[in-house]
Amino acid sequence: MSFKHGVVITGLIGSGKSTVCALLKERGYKIICADSIAHEILELNSSKVAELFGAQLLSGSKVDRKALGAIVFANPSAKKSLEELLHPLINERICFLSNELERTGKLYFVDIPLFFESGGRAKYDFAASLLVYAPKELCLKRILRRDKADETSANARINSQMDIEKKRALADFVLENTSDLASLEHDLRAIIEQIKTKMSLLDA
Repeated sequence: MSFKHGVVITGLIGSGKSTVCALLKERGYKIICADSIAHEILELNSSKVAELFGAQLLSGSKVDRKALGAIVFANPSAKKSLEELLHPLINERICFLSNELERTGKLYFVDIPLFFESGGRAKYDFAASLLVYAPKELCLKRILRRDKADETSANARINSQMDIEKKRALADFVLENTSDLASLEHDLRAIIEQIKTKMSLLDA
């Protein structure tokens, strides 16, 4: 399925995807957030999650995401089981929302943190991919500061994702987020213009 007006935003945890999405929203762009969709679908399938990982993960009908995260980040087979349950449903929702935005004929963005890890290029034909880049060491510092996490759990979360340098090699556009907000905004404006140029060439 082709989404010729959609651009995927991806990166490593702590690289600054949320900040970039907030800046894009300020500029009036529509954002589809895979994490928000995943949270909704997780709650809708809480009983199936309990069957897989135990009823202790439920508080009423709500899933304790922190406890679930501790399980899946530490156990690759548990992570695979969760992905097999949720990913098809998440993909279906992303495609539905992308189709809705395609009808506007305007540039929009799809925030998919695990785009490359989940074989996103085979699932979706978006116009381009945009990597929000920061070195692994800087991402770790940001997670420790932001989440008040211990270094072991923060590293586990980072190591559960594809190496940022590999993502950089796969991405169509790279947005450096290693300095201050003003630099990020300036570079984002420039990349948006590059993306629009590429899209206009594709439409020609």
